[in-house]
Amino acid sequence: MSWRGRRVTVMGLGLFGGGLGATRYLARQGAEVLVTDLRNAEALEPSLAGLRDLPVRYRLGEHLEKDFVETDGIVANPAVPWSSPFLEAARAAGVPVTTELGLFLGASPARLIAVTGSNGKSTVTSLIGRALERSGLRTFVGGNLGGSLLDHVDELRAEDRVVLEMSSFQLEALSESGLAPWISVVTSLSPNHLDRHGTWERYVAAKGEVLRNQGPKGIAILNGDDPGVRAEMAGLGRARRLWFGADAMSDAFVDGADGVWHSPESGRREALFDRSRLRLLGRFNAQNALAAAVAARVAGADPASTAAAIESFQGLPHRLELAGQVRGALWVNDSKATNPAATIAALHALDRPVVVLIGGRNKGMDPSELASVVRGRARAAVCFGEMASELREALRVPPIPVALAPDLSSACAAASTLAQPGDAVLLSPGFASFDEFQSFEQRGERFREIVRRLEIEWSEDARPIDLGGMPRENARGVEA
Repeated sequence: MSWRGRRVTVMGLGLFGGGLGATRYLARQGAEVLVTDLRNAEALEPSLAGLRDLPVRYRLGEHLEKDFVETDGIVANPAVPWSSPFLEAARAAGVPVTTELGLFLGASPARLIAVTGSNGKSTVTSLIGRALERSGLRTFVGGNLGGSLLDHVDELRAEDRVVLEMSSFQLEALSESGLAPWISVVTSLSPNHLDRHGTWERYVAAKGEVLRNQGPKGIAILNGDDPGVRAEMAGLGRARRLWFGADAMSDAFVDGADGVWHSPESGRREALFDRSRLRLLGRFNAQNALAAAVAARVAGADPASTAAAIESFQGLPHRLELAGQVRGALWVNDSKATNPAATIAALHALDRPVVVLIGGRNKGMDPSELASVVRGRARAAVCFGEMASELREALRVPPIPVALAPDLSSACAAASTLAQPGDAVLLSPGFASFDEFQSFEQRGERFREIVRRLEIEWSEDARPIDLGGMPRENARGVEA
């Protein structure tokens, strides 16, 4: 589609790159772009700075209905609910609505690998990208992970690979696009974002868009150990299924020290990676490695490059990341855990006594299963933020030591008094950060700062401790 001379409204510039990428792309294409955002210019300054060289109009601090009906098209930020009355008015007026990702997919000729799931999708997306790049294949990684790829869309060729992490918000907005990836990956499926989607069924429907339109030439890589994936995703689309999991009957599984798969090309069982060399913690990360290795190999990565990329990967920031040690206890930053299932997985990943920091803002999820696992796996808990009182109540029977804190700083102070040498102090909140922070990244950065301060305060008492297989270079929060 040519955008030259067309009027386009970008709804929600935001601060995470999608609105900025869409605006820049449309302006370069010759569109007449209006950006409208409920935030003011001061709040949006980091994004506005990237548009100063372009002829863009703005309406900040408010939305007006005329901007959505007197236009040729709308590009909505994924954070905007698809049921927004402004978007409903646009549809009623016959104005097409898309997203930054919709723009990209409409313009990209490259082969698409789409990754989704309630947990693990960022890690799997990163691993696939690294394996393909290490194999010498021109690869672009983006979507929910990182900035907009629209800045690169003119460079793409048909033989290139694009690996996209796709959230339920992004997939929901693509429900009418006919999205049909070459390869799709579903890492897990558990309740999440029910405050946005309203019901489990609508959340599942959004995630299912990654599979729904795949034909028989497509490939779907699915987690066979995940009850939600098996129940809700197995029958969607017509792609060839490749299952990964613990079962030796799966297409990919861990056999002793090796991740292995039944290669579709050779028909034989082949090694994917040496699990003993993985720098990622936990059984769930071994599954993430399986999913990524299978996707990379199917997409053309060579065996040695795939294994090397996966075995050398030290993880993404804020995902079971070692932040430091204080008085003989490890402090672990898992701020990315924004739903109970992610925190449950983190608790199972650590093989030492845990003082867990849980709390934040609820997204419509029941905390009872999380509370049960905390009672069974943690030595003590610190409940903080908006969810603090509700979580403390859920942990009363049978009781474990529980501290209550209004915010993250207070929670860390409480955890420092509860932790003993050999423990892990685990920030794995299980809920959104928006009661105190703008993002889980900001929450994780604040946690790192607190740990660094605590390390300094207690440095004369610090002793070297066993890092439990974690790379020592990450012990002070170094990003890989």
